[in-house]
Amino acid sequence: MNRLGKILFCSVAIILIILGIYRRINIYLSDIPLWWDEICLAESITNQSLFAVFKGLFGTQKCPILFVFITNIITKIFGINTFSFRFIPLIAGIGTFFTGFYVSKKLFQNKLTILLFLSFIAFCIPLVYYSSEFKPYSSDVFILLLLIFLYDKLDFNKISVKQSILYGLLALIICQFSFPAMFCITAIFITKMIENKKIYFKAIFPIFGVIFSGLYSMWLFRNIMDFEIHCEEVWQTGLLEFSFNSFNKMLTEFFEYININYNYGIWFLIAGTIIFIVQKNKYAICMFICFIIACIASLLHVYPLTGRIMLYMTPVFAFFILKPIDIEINNGNIKDNIINAVRMILLSVIICLSFQPGNILDKESYAINTFSFQYRKEEKQLYLNFLKEYKPYQKIFYNAKSSSYLNYYVNIEKDFKEIKLPDFINEIPESGEQYYNILSDAIKDKIDFLFVDINLNEEQLAEIKKICKDNNAKLDIYSSMDRLTIYKLNYD
Repeated sequence: MNRLGKILFCSVAIILIILGIYRRINIYLSDIPLWWDEICLAESITNQSLFAVFKGLFGTQKCPILFVFITNIITKIFGINTFSFRFIPLIAGIGTFFTGFYVSKKLFQNKLTILLFLSFIAFCIPLVYYSSEFKPYSSDVFILLLLIFLYDKLDFNKISVKQSILYGLLALIICQFSFPAMFCITAIFITKMIENKKIYFKAIFPIFGVIFSGLYSMWLFRNIMDFEIHCEEVWQTGLLEFSFNSFNKMLTEFFEYININYNYGIWFLIAGTIIFIVQKNKYAICMFICFIIACIASLLHVYPLTGRIMLYMTPVFAFFILKPIDIEINNGNIKDNIINAVRMILLSVIICLSFQPGNILDKESYAINTFSFQYRKEEKQLYLNFLKEYKPYQKIFYNAKSSSYLNYYVNIEKDFKEIKLPDFINEIPESGEQYYNILSDAIKDKIDFLFVDINLNEEQLAEIKKICKDNNAKLDIYSSMDRLTIYKLNYD
């Protein structure tokens, strides 16, 4: 590549990285209110000691212990706020550009392919969004790319016993910061063994380190965090079955999740996989083995493979999808160069048309989980208005999901600091005999109360209204949004 070409390549690469970082920082600085999942995870930190997270997390939240622990340290230094909670995901999202850039240089020969990969990282909606959400998905992506980037640092031929022990300890630590890192670390060792043709004695220590970290992670999943039950109940769609349809469904849903047309993307993915294997590219083979291990874990119902929990595979899919257009055009033959250039342009156009990025000028285009950023601000304001208008003689009932919002807003958010809630706030179970007893007693005693609910289904609402009707009471909507409704009890 001539001097002008290098300058042009570096300029475009820097522009893409700046735009991607700008989008992430812009959303981060918008101070968008936490949504329910984030608030539940935040409750494991708020009003807790520094080491309390090692005893387990609040509710049904499942998150790497060190991710929560380091966030806890950040909140102790900078205070409990959305910026502290989302700091690690932001740094990981920014770091993804640099680790991704260096890994792409190991995988691609053509500079245009590298630029297409950077543009994908910059504007892929889930990657942008989860760089500003208090969940570990953004750090999962960063750590996977970092491990691939460090692949060459692990040399079994020159490794000492001290180094092997150190690698084992690092593997243990990393697996407690990112669950999927266990798959990548295991893939690295397998690839190294394939590359070296035999197992070196000095590599036994790091291998045992990986096995130990894996077993320890599994112990955390299934005991401290009851991961097996959670996986079955919440992430059932991410557990593969031994059938082609199940595997194909997983791929279809993931392509849709990362906004790539499946009909085009799947063929590029297959072609890229074949090319990498034929070329015996060790980095690509390592990532391929990582994906195979993740599929096996899903088949065994150990770790789901779907949606945001599978986000760490996003750059891997991008590498393989882009590989077919990675055509070298500097072979000295003008005719071949022209043919290859046309082929690359046509394939690039197809990939660009199949990819649906977020709008760099529209922050809302990066909102995920159905709820827009503006909606979440309005939801917070609805809570604020409700609490400000609260009367001392009113009793507040709420369900389990509402309790997380109420506790977080009243105890943490600066806008709610002046609001004092009474001691007689009651949490209502989601169902069961106790559910009816609490409401029936309150209605029979003609207690003036507000019922705060999130996602109240038709059956639950009908049950509550029946109790009211039997006691000459009426449940009116005090204030309502699509996802949050506050009901007020009135008596005839």
